[in-house]
Amino acid sequence: MTCFFCATPYHVLLATIMKITSLKEETADLVLYNHFKDAYALYENLKRTTLFSNVYFINENNYTLFNKLKRALHIVVPDRVVNRIAKRCAYNEIVFFAMDFLNASYIIGEYNRRDLKCTFSYGEDGIGTYMDRSVYSPSRKTELLLKNTGRIKWLDEIHNIYVLEPKLLQINFNKQIRLISLPPCLDFEEYLDILWPERRKDKIGRVVYLQEPFVEDLNQKKSTEEKRVVEICQALAGESEFTVKLHPRTRNHSVNSKYIIKTSVPFECLLTSEELDNKIIISILSTAAITPGLLYKRKPYIVFLYKLFPEIPLDSKTQEFIGCLTSLPLYSGRVFIPHDLNEMVHILKELKSKQKINQ
Repeated sequence: MTCFFCATPYHVLLATIMKITSLKEETADLVLYNHFKDAYALYENLKRTTLFSNVYFINENNYTLFNKLKRALHIVVPDRVVNRIAKRCAYNEIVFFAMDFLNASYIIGEYNRRDLKCTFSYGEDGIGTYMDRSVYSPSRKTELLLKNTGRIKWLDEIHNIYVLEPKLLQINFNKQIRLISLPPCLDFEEYLDILWPERRKDKIGRVVYLQEPFVEDLNQKKSTEEKRVVEICQALAGESEFTVKLHPRTRNHSVNSKYIIKTSVPFECLLTSEELDNKIIISILSTAAITPGLLYKRKPYIVFLYKLFPEIPLDSKTQEFIGCLTSLPLYSGRVFIPHDLNEMVHILKELKSKQKINQ
């Protein structure tokens, strides 16, 4: 029996894929954190799928002072769901998609105390998994708390990482790399319709801009560059064929378009596999630009704009990652990285011409 810890819709998507493929004949539970909009609705829909024997909801986040205090209290007195899993359940494997090192270390410590044999693993957390070592390392504050509670040693018991494409990994985490197997599309669609019944309501144009909250994350007031980029993309694509997909975590944005959608439904689930072929996906550097192709084995065009935003900190691992991505047969000749706005315009015009040819 397996248990998944999830904190984003993308985590739930990957846990669902694992359940209907490699764990098809086994029982599994899922724990969902209330860390995003509509988390409770997704929790209710997870129960309706009947994929998981038990679905648990941890109602904590950083949205209010009360919730912040509640999370702080759980460092000393674990949440009842975490306590139940640590002291009353006995899983063969626990997969932590959610990077909650405090709860993970507590559970592992309790399993050790109970002398239970269990495999502990991390799950892919988006593009950062492939090129950011800090994804699976606690922050300094969390590390201090783990040391003070004597729990930091238990993180060394997490031996595996599950990913969609091992060839893209730029970091050696000293973990065993496990492949997330992909399901047949027909089997997959049935569950996606239950998890996100609203996923087909929004029109998705043939050119999509995946907005990301880099500006907010970097505590910048606004990005005039992004506004200009969106205006140019919309003008080239045509208003009716251009869609802006806001990141679920975005609170304020400066982009303007006739078709702007904000939903917690993963972008990977908004499209049919057939719609992906030759779709032009534009982003600064979003996981969601890459994963639809990986999941459905389809070939969209991808335009990464990170070189147009010098304020975004990137390192050599980014270039190495892009090199590995373009070496995959799926993405060969499909990934474009303009150095400036003029080159972006040229690339988009070329891609629009290819779209017309392939209609």
